[in-house]
Amino acid sequence: MVSYVTRSRSVAGDSHVKVKPIIRALHITSDIKYRYATTLVSSRVVNPSDQAGEAVFYVTLPKSAFISEFLMEVKDKVYKAYVKEKGEAKAVYDQAVQAGQFAGHVALDARDSNQFSVSVNIEAHGK
Repeated sequence: MVSYVTRSRSVAGDSHVKVKPIIRALHITSDIKYRYATTLVSSRVVNPSDQAGEAVFYVTLPKSAFISEFLMEVKDKVYKAYVKEKGEAKAVYDQAVQAGQFAGHVALDARDSNQFSVSVNIEAHGK
């Protein structure tokens, strides 16, 4: 299961109208061979706002499933995620968000090991 939430970022004293990022496409493709399934979830998110915005995808995985790779394509350049200690990873993501830059963060729900959140910050007018 995949669900998502979008939010705009606000800056103190800013009077601009807030526009949330828009999910233009969400594709889920599964390839099942014998007892092994590979599922690819891809999305196209645009941010028409003058400010950075965040899209958060919530993913529920079966008990024996896992996330093996996270890629983000920005302006025709592909970025591959790497594993960091939880606090450090969140700090790096938060710094990018504060700067209004593209960034991605995958996190595990502490109460449910099958629940993941995938946060993507999209810079102003970004795709």
